[in-house]
Amino acid sequence: PTHTFANSGSYNVKLIVDDINGCKDSFLIPVTVDVVTAEAGIDTAYCSNNSVVHILKGTSNAANFSWIPSALLNNSGLQNTTATINTTTKFYVTTSNANGCTALDSVTISVNPLPQISTIANNAICENDSILLTTTGTATSYQWLPANAVTNAGIQSPLFIGTTSTQMIVTGSDAFCKASDT
Repeated sequence: PTHTFANSGSYNVKLIVDDINGCKDSFLIPVTVDVVTAEAGIDTAYCSNNSVVHILKGTSNAANFSWIPSALLNNSGLQNTTATINTTTKFYVTTSNANGCTALDSVTISVNPLPQISTIANNAICENDSILLTTTGTATSYQWLPANAVTNAGIQSPLFIGTTSTQMIVTGSDAFCKASDT
């Protein structure tokens, strides 16, 4: 027979045995149950076109930690270790106690590229003229500031209609990240 204990602790387990002749016997066995926990942390996303540094913060009621993939970590045996990554990576932590009981958890650290965005260089125009703010990039949406200086602040390449010298900022967004140009 088997039994699953929900909590750590010491228990007395009684085993009762019957044979085919109706004889009974029992054994009282002390059992110590260790329930080990592991928590690898919260999934996190970064926007970067370069490597990112993230501190993995493990928690457990056990004393020993082992993180993988270890090649991306400063020390895979620490409770809190530093990861340096440039692509989305799933990290696993195994915790263990002195009795050899273990637990496993994982955390995903996502690295999303910034959208590419580029608008025209600085230009001088005459009063009452307009200029097309031609913008290229990989963003899926655009926002211009100040919004009142363009014909439509929510499109990729609006007309500049401002009446004074103005620094224009365009921010391009995709599903995860934002980038700007002036």
